Amino acid sequence: MKDGSAFLNDNAQRIVDGMIGDAERLRIVVSRGPLGERLIDAGAKTVG
Repeated sequence: MKDGSAFLNDNAQRIVDGMIGDAERLRIVVSRGPLGERLIDAGAKTVG
């Protein structure tokens, strides 16, 4: 993509994957939504 959004999405994906891998240390909760999307709770219902 010429606007750089594909590159941004790749970087965001790496960040999210790292967060999920460190979920316990980061005190976040990862779950799946009704459409299969990943949900990351970093403070709404957990300490975060």
